[in-house]
Amino acid sequence: MGSVQAKTFWTRWRTVGIGLLLRTILTRVRSDVNLHAMRIGPGKHLKGLSLFHGLVKPEEVSIVLSS
Repeated sequence: MGSVQAKTFWTRWRTVGIGLLLRTILTRVRSDVNLHAMRIGPGKHLKGLSLFHGLVKPEEVSIVLSS
């Protein structure tokens, strides 16, 4: 990112708010590790995905329900 682009990026986020910035960063991190797909549970949608950058295999995903 160039210095002009970085400056406008941070200026934009400063005016929008820190809450939106944090929410956007967390959403990107969740997407990078495929957390949204893992929350759905085991299934065909996990095949071929790299979960937590290869730390978890799609076959290892299970849902634990606690009451």
